[in-house]
Amino acid sequence: FYESGPEEDLSNDGIGLTGVGWKLVDELLTLPRGMSPQLEAAFESFTEQNKAKEAKIKVLTAKAEKGGVKGMAAQNELIILEKGDMTETNRIELTLQAAMRKADKRRGSQALNEQKAKAEAELKAQHDAQRAKMAARRAMFEGK
Repeated sequence: FYESGPEEDLSNDGIGLTGVGWKLVDELLTLPRGMSPQLEAAFESFTEQNKAKEAKIKVLTAKAEKGGVKGMAAQNELIILEKGDMTETNRIELTLQAAMRKADKRRGSQALNEQKAKAEAELKAQHDAQRAKMAARRAMFEGK
């Protein structure tokens, strides 16, 4: 995905570029590549737990709107869910976000190191080629 250039015409500094919103959303909501499998699993698990809690809140809200005894029970359960202790959930979320930022930095520094190594190798190759060229010239003059 990142290895190739953009498919869209970015002339005019991208002004008037349309139809790429889905790509932006996809990139924002996709987990970065190179994360450890444990971190990915923890993040997925946390996301599933949050989705399950939200779904339960929707169901309870629908039951509470109907009224009656079941509605009152659903209303009480909703209050417990919404006002419950979120400390552990917040701690897990912050820990996962910090781990993702750390993984992102590590990936960035790794790419930077690879880029530096490649540049150094190219420079060394140019230097070696220049030395070989000079050695050939010297041999040519010494041979006369």
